[in-house]
Amino acid sequence: MLFIALQTAAQSQKTVADSINYYTRKISDIEQRVTDSLNHSQPYNYYLKRKYYWQRLSKDRKYTGLSFYNEFAGVDYGAFNRKIAQEGYAQVGGALYRVGLGLSHMTHTGLVFDLNFYVLGVDKSSSNGSQVISGGFTDYCQADVGYAVFSSRKFDIYPYAGLSIRSSDFSFSRPPRGGSTYNDIIGVDQNNKDINSRTVSPSYQAGVCFEWIAASYLERKFGAIVFLKGGTDGVFGRESYKIQGINYDPGINYGAWGIAFGIKII
Repeated sequence: MLFIALQTAAQSQKTVADSINYYTRKISDIEQRVTDSLNHSQPYNYYLKRKYYWQRLSKDRKYTGLSFYNEFAGVDYGAFNRKIAQEGYAQVGGALYRVGLGLSHMTHTGLVFDLNFYVLGVDKSSSNGSQVISGGFTDYCQADVGYAVFSSRKFDIYPYAGLSIRSSDFSFSRPPRGGSTYNDIIGVDQNNKDINSRTVSPSYQAGVCFEWIAASYLERKFGAIVFLKGGTDGVFGRESYKIQGINYDPGINYGAWGIAFGIKII
C-alpha cells in the first residue's frame, strides 16, 4: 500500500510539472505570435520610428554639411567720401553683396565649426563721367567656432567667432589730365589712366547665427538647414594700398556689419 501511495504521489507531481511546462510553452508561443504580429503592425512601427526619431533629434544633433549663403556687408565710406569730395567726386555708399561657400559641422555637445572656403565680394563703384572709383573685399579660409546656447527640435542659436585672410582691392580709373596737384588718390599719378592695388590682411569675424532645421537627415538620409547670421568682419589695424610707391589709406572700413542668409545641405 505504501508503495502504491508513493507511486501515485510521484505520478501526481510529474503531472503537475508537465502541466506547468505545457502551459508555459503555450503562453510563450502566444507571446511570440503577439510580438511578431506587433512587429509587423504598421501603426506600431510608425509610432516606434517617430519615437526613435525625436529621441535622436533631441539627444544627438550633430551634422556635417555644405553651406551656401548670400551676405550684405556694411561699409563705412565716411572718411573716404570726405577726401574725394574735395575733387568734386560723387559719394560712395551702400552695402556690398557677397557670396560664400564652405563646410559646417556641429558635434553632439553643441560645438559648431564653420570653414568657409571663400566669401567673395562684388566691388562697389562710383563714377563721375569717365572717372570710376571702385573697391571691395573677399575673405578666404574663414574659420569660425561657435556653441549652441539654445537648441531644440527645430531651432539652434549659437554665437561664433573666428579668423580669416582678407583680400581688399581698390581701383581708380580716369583719362589722363594735367594741372592737378596731389590732394588724394586722384592726384597720385597724372599720366596713368588706371590705378589698381590690392592688400592682404589677417581679419576676424564674430556674431550670432540662428538656424532652422527645414528637413531632417535623421529620417530622410539627407536634410537642409536654413540659417541667418549677423555680426562684424574687421581687420587688425588699418588697410593701406601700395600705389606708386605710396602707402595709401583710403579711409574705408569694410565689414562694419554683415547679414548673411543661406542653406546647409547635410
